[in-house]
Amino acid sequence: SVQHSEISTVEEAKEHKNIAIVAVSSGEGISETFKELGVDEIVSGGQTMNPSSEDFIKAFDKLNADNIIVFPNNKNIIMAAKQASEVYQKSKVIVIETNSIAKCYSALTMLDLSSNDLDSIVDDIMMTIDNVVDAEITYSIRDSKINDVEINKDDFMGFVNHKIVCSTSSKLETFKQVFDHVINTYEKEVVSIIVGKDVTEKEKEDILSYVNENHRYVEVGFIEGKQDIYSFIISFE
Repeated sequence: SVQHSEISTVEEAKEHKNIAIVAVSSGEGISETFKELGVDEIVSGGQTMNPSSEDFIKAFDKLNADNIIVFPNNKNIIMAAKQASEVYQKSKVIVIETNSIAKCYSALTMLDLSSNDLDSIVDDIMMTIDNVVDAEITYSIRDSKINDVEINKDDFMGFVNHKIVCSTSSKLETFKQVFDHVINTYEKEVVSIIVGKDVTEKEKEDILSYVNENHRYVEVGFIEGKQDIYSFIISFE
């Protein structure tokens, strides 16, 4: 039995894959969800931790794959991912230029690698991403004004496709304004809400009742993202 335990502590070589997936994540719950959806390697990146091309290369090296699809999930990380893809020799690397966790989440939920046809898989991913409207709700650390929106310190700011649409002193009120704005503007029907560390069960219940009362045809699901900074990361499809 001693021999057996020694063997099991040695990390087995990764099985060979035709296509492997690498994604940047900014919260432990997001990482778990991404893995459940088929991501092979997570590169961690939060607000203050933008991974380098070296971090991507380390992730690629852990894989044993002919092709690697990468989701950087932040506009500040796309360049590092692309640099890594250009220098990496052992696999063909394709960077999908996702600028948000929400877009990656939607792409992963629709991902089907069974055809092994890289071009059509990438086309499907791009179609999914193009259909997504993403929103984020975070708090302000100072008084400011962006695009004619007055922001007070500690306000909750709502962003849709990375543009600010509202700022209020209430997390829930900001959520409602963002939700109404997207549903009324884009007519989306399936909404995935990745909730941050600061969100309570009561707040989730309030959101569900608000959506049921005001947008009853919209289907809403929660993912426990456990991310910092962003109370909500939302994918509208």
